[in-house]
Amino acid sequence: MVKIEGDWQGAINVPGQTLPVKVTFMEQTATISIPVQGITNYPLTNVRFDDPFLYFEMNIQNQKLIFDGSLQEEMIDGTFTQQGQVYPFELKRPGVREEVTGTKAEISVQGGTMSALIVKPEGEGPFPVMLILSGSGPTDKNGNSPLLEGDNNSLQMIAENLATKGIATIRYDKRGVGDNAALAMQLRGSVTQSRKKSFLQLV
Repeated sequence: MVKIEGDWQGAINVPGQTLPVKVTFMEQTATISIPVQGITNYPLTNVRFDDPFLYFEMNIQNQKLIFDGSLQEEMIDGTFTQQGQVYPFELKRPGVREEVTGTKAEISVQGGTMSALIVKPEGEGPFPVMLILSGSGPTDKNGNSPLLEGDNNSLQMIAENLATKGIATIRYDKRGVGDNAALAMQLRGSVTQSRKKSFLQLV
């Protein structure tokens, strides 16, 4: 297991969508996180690694989900089986991310606490504020996605550049993503608007 120890990120490719997952392998055990389903560090069973072949199971809600794949350099790919349906999956080691600058802010929301990152210009305010949204899918507040190879940090760079122009920014991970992975649930418009107003009050 030493060869694969650590975090791996990727997705299960089910019809019509990709399901982001994170798998962490330890010396004798492993866990899986599926943010969009609110699953965090769920223990895996029957984990076997016979280089290059890898097999593990996830037993949940009286179902046995099977991952059967192999290690190919820095990638694990194979098949995911659930109730007789078979789909491909792929995992990669996450890249080393640049240090993120800013001040963390938290607000209480439906289902728990949501965090955001505020980047302010130097000097005394008040400053105009821009709310940066990360778009669709599992893209995080920095503009990175586990479905794409490598990190681009595009939204982080935008925030840092706007700070040099005298503009403060707020950006946050959506429910089910990054810092807010545990908040994986659908939002209604009224809740979304309330969340934005609450963060603006912290700037």
